[in-house]
Amino acid sequence: SFQFLQRNYDLENKSLSKDNKIQLLKKLVGISKTSWSSLVLMDKRSGFERLNKNAISSLPSIITDDIDKLYVLRFASQGCRLIGFRQGNIYHILYIDPNLSLYKH
Repeated sequence: SFQFLQRNYDLENKSLSKDNKIQLLKKLVGISKTSWSSLVLMDKRSGFERLNKNAISSLPSIITDDIDKLYVLRFASQGCRLIGFRQGNIYHILYIDPNLSLYKH
């Protein structure tokens, strides 16, 4: 879901190229055919990587105390990241980070 996508980390980000957008779409189509349990067990290069929410200094108010982990999804040859949270079977994307500037790697 893109419902909570944050400004400056959205599809209008100037660092996000047309090719990055195509790779993002391909990645989303691919993961939508895979179960959560499989995605979490995969290597972080092909599935999700868990990230402590404290790694990001300014989180939106939708991230409440009961959400302790964020999930990072890599795309575009590992050069871009999606960062979001899970609610049921929905991955809510908060940030599209094409230049890896949102948190320390």
